[in-house]
Amino acid sequence: MVDEAYGDYMDKEDSSATLMGKNRNLVVVRSFSKGLGLAGLRVGYGIFPLELSKHYAKIDVPISVSAAGAYLAMAALADEDFIRGCRKMIQREKAKLIKGLKEIGYLVGVTHDTCPIFLLGHKDKGANLRQELLEKRILTVGCGHYRNLGDNSVRVNTPCKAEEFLSCL
Repeated sequence: MVDEAYGDYMDKEDSSATLMGKNRNLVVVRSFSKGLGLAGLRVGYGIFPLELSKHYAKIDVPISVSAAGAYLAMAALADEDFIRGCRKMIQREKAKLIKGLKEIGYLVGVTHDTCPIFLLGHKDKGANLRQELLEKRILTVGCGHYRNLGDNSVRVNTPCKAEEFLSCL
């Protein structure tokens, strides 16, 4: 099973779904929560080979997606211009942000250029990076509870304007 919760931010040819023909037991799951902004509706979908559908039918939850959720999900998927525009904006702003953060001396984890999240680290392993950034009015997600990371690491969501983020530093 491959979690592509941020799959809307990548090109279709980069999706694990392209491997379906080679892997009879591959399941790719996606959410409408991230890139399409429908988190409150709890809408998602799975892509899997037809022969697995009978097994899925046995475990599918009894509560289906609401009519509003289904309608908004279909509308979101239909607006390909919006999705392309988001990818371009994220790619542009993320590149600026990462360049600026590296110049200041932060450590930046490698992620796909159109994925809106990335890992940011402080060289001082004793630093509490989330708290430091919070004091500068920058909201991030601390990574102290992740395996092999500590309080000196945070997850950053790419802002619409990299300059505003960098000016807070």
